[in-house]
Amino acid sequence: VYDVMTWNKEPFSFEEGEQPPGDRITVPIDLGEVIREGTRINTNVKRLIDELPNLDFRLKFPDAAPTDKLKQTKLTREEWQVLGYVTGQNSIRQIAKVCSMNDTEIRQWVSGLLNSGLVELVKPASAPATNNRPGSQRQIKPQQPQREVIDRIINRIKNA
Repeated sequence: VYDVMTWNKEPFSFEEGEQPPGDRITVPIDLGEVIREGTRINTNVKRLIDELPNLDFRLKFPDAAPTDKLKQTKLTREEWQVLGYVTGQNSIRQIAKVCSMNDTEIRQWVSGLLNSGLVELVKPASAPATNNRPGSQRQIKPQQPQREVIDRIINRIKNA
């Protein structure tokens, strides 16, 4: 239901009184609550898009030492997964693909990492002009997370 509420393209309509196929089980729901929750979700998604409009930005670790607040930062499995691919070379879009995350999910996790100061955004460099021959553009593959990167993050947090 919440996915349907995000549709903003293509014509669609809802017909009042339509019945589902006979083999479906219906469940009564509080429509007001569904609308409120859908609105909250849509507002959050719009905020994330405003915060991270370009998924072609790359992520890097900050040069400065972490602050005291990082000692109390607890990361989720998804945040650790994203951090494992932060190399300064991988775009947010590439990290999302390798982590099997959609645009909204990757924006959510990257937003948390940015707000905690664990990563910084690097704007993409202007793409040089290339010829239009097939295969002339090389696909960059995200690097696999390296243990030393994870160890470096853990040490920064411990020593903060």
